Amino acid sequence: LFSKELIKTSQQKLFNYCQSVIAYNDGQGHFRIEALPVWVQLSSVNAVAITDINGDGKQDLILGGNRFGFPPQFGRLDGSYGQLLLNDGGGKLKYAESPQSGMMIRGEVKSLQIIKGKERHYLVATVNNEKPVMFTYKK
Repeated sequence: LFSKELIKTSQQKLFNYCQSVIAYNDGQGHFRIEALPVWVQLSSVNAVAITDINGDGKQDLILGGNRFGFPPQFGRLDGSYGQLLLNDGGGKLKYAESPQSGMMIRGEVKSLQIIKGKERHYLVATVNNEKPVMFTYKK
């Protein structure tokens, strides 16, 4: 991919940890790191929204990703259609399959925003070079 001349003049570093993770703060300056589920690892994570999506009183995570702007020889990260991770209350996040979550966002998600209404809440996903996508859920 790169010329010998470029490699000779480049600084090389070892990169050996590329998982998307969550860091839990114990309140004492220590963090417990856990890799997110395998389905999240299929692409980049560009946006995160935190909300109680299923009304159980626990904060869940909604993730959006993908990145298409790499040079052609590197391909693109396009394996994400958005993910919902449900909080089980015991410090674990459970991946909700698309039929359960209702999420199907194509493209490069750049932002996720929760808008709270009186009877329903809304999740708005902004997608690069596309129209925003909106989902509704009961509060």
